[in-house]
Amino acid sequence: MGNVAPHHPVIGVTASSVGAESVSCQETYLRAVRDAGGMPLILAPDSRAGSVRAACGRCDGLLFTGGPDITPARYGALAHPQTRVMAASREEWDLALLEYALGCTRLPVLAICLGIQELNVALGGSLLQHLPDRPGSLEHRAPETGERWHPVRMLPESRLAEVTRQCVLEVNTRHHQAVDRPGQGLRVTALAPDGTVEAVEGLDSRRFVVGIQWHAERITELPPQAAIFRAFVVACGGPMDAGGTGQQ
Repeated sequence: MGNVAPHHPVIGVTASSVGAESVSCQETYLRAVRDAGGMPLILAPDSRAGSVRAACGRCDGLLFTGGPDITPARYGALAHPQTRVMAASREEWDLALLEYALGCTRLPVLAICLGIQELNVALGGSLLQHLPDRPGSLEHRAPETGERWHPVRMLPESRLAEVTRQCVLEVNTRHHQAVDRPGQGLRVTALAPDGTVEAVEGLDSRRFVVGIQWHAERITELPPQAAIFRAFVVACGGPMDAGGTGQQ
């Protein structure tokens, strides 16, 4: 028998519509998925009946990417002057995908930056709208480059600590909002030195549901960051190797 080609799970990747003729999704997300052994499939906003179910049916896992802010009314808050909400078409699409994936399927979910915030709100949680307003807050977004670095400490028993084999990671952040009250079925698994929530995970250890506030897709040359994507792709049905955990 010849060599069997490896299975490349299809990973749905959220994106934004730009005008009427184009869709925007940063290549770093797609490359991180491909490098981890997955096959990225861009999921542009689609308002047609049945589109959410059809999209989830074609995917082995979902990656929720970064972007602007969620409408504060979705978590019972008034808009802060610094809140910049995303297009309604993307917000409705992303949250519908999350709600269907979490409620009607067992699709693994990796949610990054805006994604962790969407995950939290979809499960009934709330957000801090503008971190600079909080006394003692670190600068999580640099005006000149958009990105800052700081450590995060992970719970020893968390999936992230298991996957990265680290308890503390230096991470890159570029956000002004963060998880406040965790949503139902989520637990906080990583914190910045100022107490900002940097990661959440699903309570059901049999499912891969992980949200991170930093941009791991930009720094996959660092083995612990690449390991997050590899573990996600393995959970989606990809073959195990030294970088994966095989935990579903």
